[in-house]
Amino acid sequence: MNKQNIVENPKLCEMMKLLRKEYTKKIENKFYEQLWKSKFLLPAIVKEENKISIIKILDKQENEYLPIFTDWQNFQLNSDNTKESQSTIFTFEECFNIVQSDSSIFGIVINPYSDNLVLTRENLQFLEKSQTTIKKGEKISIGMPKDYPYQLVEACKNFFEEGTSVKSAFLLQMVKANQISLLLVIETKDEETILPKISKCVEKFLKSDDVLDIISLNTSLGQNVTKGYEPFFKRK
Repeated sequence: MNKQNIVENPKLCEMMKLLRKEYTKKIENKFYEQLWKSKFLLPAIVKEENKISIIKILDKQENEYLPIFTDWQNFQLNSDNTKESQSTIFTFEECFNIVQSDSSIFGIVINPYSDNLVLTRENLQFLEKSQTTIKKGEKISIGMPKDYPYQLVEACKNFFEEGTSVKSAFLLQMVKANQISLLLVIETKDEETILPKISKCVEKFLKSDDVLDIISLNTSLGQNVTKGYEPFFKRK
């Protein structure tokens, strides 16, 4: 292995161990935050003109997944490695984009031969939504929407009432870098399932130029932006 291909993720590995030992939302959020900062080793075959063919793995149902490895020790556990394959370094965002661009891939597996932590497409969609971050020094303003989307709000209320685990929801307006967007903040223990369904439920009520971000109240951003505001939905 080339020295430049040395990748280690001690913080991420520690987060994975903590998640398996004692799951809490706080630990999960820290894991996701660390995940976006991490780089991984992927098995690939480098072809002519430096073109790369990523090697995938199959589950028992013959579904394709993208295997990513936190370090060289875990990469070596990959018994499917061939003489032609070698380790290549990708950021998690690049891994995410590979899955997004190939509909045949069902998700990502971190260290499939040890930790075997599976991130399905629903997990990844939730991760993308929850990745609404504020960069240091970046100005952001939060308030109520100028043109309040009553139809969208009613659709959300009806959806939340129909057997979901949503406890409360806020609708705000966020202005960041001169870009205006609607911000839907949801309180639920089932974000990974609920958030993608909400997106489908409300998309027909959005104007062509509307941008809607959906995040969890359990994130630090969700907690901060909702201070001083009342939820439009609160389960009785």
